[in-house]
Amino acid sequence: MPSLARFEKRPRNAARLLVDPDFASVFWGKLFGFAGVTIQTLVTSLMAFEATGSAFAVGLVNAALFAPQVLVGPWSGAAADRGWATHQIIAGRLVSAASVGALAVWTATSDLAGWKAIAVMCAACWVAGTGLAIGGAAMNSLVPQLVARSELPVAMSLNTVPVSVARVAGPALGAYVFASSGAVVALWWAAAGHAVFAIFVLAVRPPGGPRLPRSSAGQVRAAWAYVLHDDRLLLRLLLAVTFIGFGSEPVFILAPTYADGFGGGAALVGSMSASFGVGAALGLVLSFVGESRLPHARTACVGFWLLTAAAAGCAVVQSSALAHVAFAVAGAGFTLAMAGVNTLLQLRIPNELRGRVMAMWMIGLVGARPITALFVGSLADLWSDRIAFGATAVLMAGATWAFRPARIAGT
Repeated sequence: MPSLARFEKRPRNAARLLVDPDFASVFWGKLFGFAGVTIQTLVTSLMAFEATGSAFAVGLVNAALFAPQVLVGPWSGAAADRGWATHQIIAGRLVSAASVGALAVWTATSDLAGWKAIAVMCAACWVAGTGLAIGGAAMNSLVPQLVARSELPVAMSLNTVPVSVARVAGPALGAYVFASSGAVVALWWAAAGHAVFAIFVLAVRPPGGPRLPRSSAGQVRAAWAYVLHDDRLLLRLLLAVTFIGFGSEPVFILAPTYADGFGGGAALVGSMSASFGVGAALGLVLSFVGESRLPHARTACVGFWLLTAAAAGCAVVQSSALAHVAFAVAGAGFTLAMAGVNTLLQLRIPNELRGRVMAMWMIGLVGARPITALFVGSLADLWSDRIAFGATAVLMAGATWAFRPARIAGT
């Protein structure tokens, strides 16, 4: 039976949400699930860089992981609105776990190198990304079903905790296992993270919610029509999510070549990626502190400015210590921008359209990552990683102005 606590009139605080059986299952499951994704991303990035020495190859492997979201995402959102959210998450994560496990087996039994290895990694990442896309929109539409509307701001802030912790623990664990035990063992850790998430979601019993029939009301174009006619505010918020992904992605794509420029290897890549997670955790604390003091639109604006400053910092710093600081600033900016924009978005979406609009959210955040990965990877190979970071800073400065509070507040 679904937890009855969600039907209480008095809004629950963070502590009470974390002991709700359904919310807690999703919360802790996402911690393992996102850790699996971050370990997988770091390990395949290191493998691609070792095989070719190319930042473009790293971008290509990451593009293969996230590109399926564009194709599968709309279907995933429509299915979630028909009440299949938990089934999608479970099935999708099992597909991802199986694909990463298959890549681990291939890595253990093959000595392919160069671009042949990249082709195999891209194929495995494509299948794993398809699994993520199957459950992506469902995962993001599930949490609002488990809480009351008045609890959404707290729930959405809590919803970023697993991501923040995973961004610290995942890269650090992945880099340590990669350096000490090799890519095969690290890939099995990533596969385990996907599988554990599926197991946690088995315990979730969401309320019935909208189970739309197969009619025009349940089609993706109905959600697009709503987005386009909602004073274009939802469209601006979805575009803002896209630029948050654009501003944060280069720190992962360029980490191997950036660390190589400082004379470091897997350990430095892991520690810089973990610094992003530390900054994300700090951003989470700041978002909680500012919850009642700073409007959500201004929180998002602060996050955009921090992402811009982080990219500019990465373009000019001359020491690995300052590079860690820049990565941490990027993490804080990502969390603050995401917390502000997501809360504004969730408060505006009708329940019957939530899954499909969150599919658009996933396409914006994740689906744009392949383009970003190939863009910054190409700039790094043609010129340098610092030029790629500088270009990111310029574009993010423009996005900060475009998505200023007056444009996304809805007032």
